[in-house]
Amino acid sequence: MPFYKFICDECGLSEEKNLTMSEKNDAQTCKCGGGMTKQFPDSFPKVNLKGYNWSGKAIKENGFRKKRQKQMREKTKNHVMPGSLTPNYQGNVCGSWEEAATLAKSDGANTSQMEKKIKQEK
Repeated sequence: MPFYKFICDECGLSEEKNLTMSEKNDAQTCKCGGGMTKQFPDSFPKVNLKGYNWSGKAIKENGFRKKRQKQMREKTKNHVMPGSLTPNYQGNVCGSWEEAATLAKSDGANTSQMEKKIKQEK
């Protein structure tokens, strides 16, 4: 059964009472005959919410995570050089995509991808 602290409205006497759950809302009277007001007892356990499941910390963590992800995207974008393809056919480097396409046509290979690169060169 929980303890409840009551303070007398008239004489100021404070008293802790051990009441059942059904008695907790009943009106309490003091020894002097005055009414008593329920308050939290001094022995009431103090609660400190810790961990990742509590909203305050989760909001803070999510904000930090988003900020860090943005920083990492910027760092990666600035760090990695954009890749470029070198004109080649079967590993033989050519001077231009037109040369590579000519070699591929002579072997009967599909040159549609090379033709796109030729248009980009011009």
